[in-house]
Amino acid sequence: MRAALALAAAAWAIAELARAGSAAPPPVPPIVAAVPAIVAAVLDPSFVALVAITGAHVVAAPVPRPRWALAVPAAGVIAIALAAIAGTRWPALGAAWFGRPAHTVDARSLAALLAAALGPLTAVAALAGLASLVRARLAELALAAAVAGALLVDVRAGAPGVATLGLAAALSGLAIARLARMIRIPSGQAIAGATIAALVIVPPAWTAAEHRAAAAHTGHASR
Repeated sequence: MRAALALAAAAWAIAELARAGSAAPPPVPPIVAAVPAIVAAVLDPSFVALVAITGAHVVAAPVPRPRWALAVPAAGVIAIALAAIAGTRWPALGAAWFGRPAHTVDARSLAALLAAALGPLTAVAALAGLASLVRARLAELALAAAVAGALLVDVRAGAPGVATLGLAAALSGLAIARLARMIRIPSGQAIAGATIAALVIVPPAWTAAEHRAAAAHTGHASR
């Protein structure tokens, strides 16, 4: 539940940054993006960089800016440093904040575990979505920073976590949307998007269901 709430808060913050960077941004105060970013960072250190990025959004807001505007990016920098210390030099804080014991693996091993968890279709779609984050906008920067933070947390834990899998789903959605937009007929876009999404989502969902059923059977047998 904690990981799911953190992922939802991070998605809210990134969505607000995307709305603010649109052609006709809505009249929403920048604090609306900063608050969920702070919540996500408190719940999961994968998202500490979001605080600094949403802080930059608060500072860049049209004047008059609130007096506390500079406190948000400063808190983001402190959170990044604290997460680095907790993951390497402060075991007590690391155990409580990261929520998973440290079992460090190298990048190659983590990539193999992540590919096995996602499946080939979802992994390729996620990579395509990651490659699309080339625009120098806060929303793309925030999503890329969240992916980097989640992968660093997974390297420490030795296995993919909820944040990484959720972000992979978001990146896959970006890739599917870009592919569907290549079709000029709107109904064709919807059909193609739904079909490709089903092909991407069903394999890892089926694998997760099989693992859960196997775990339940093992636990029942042990009793």
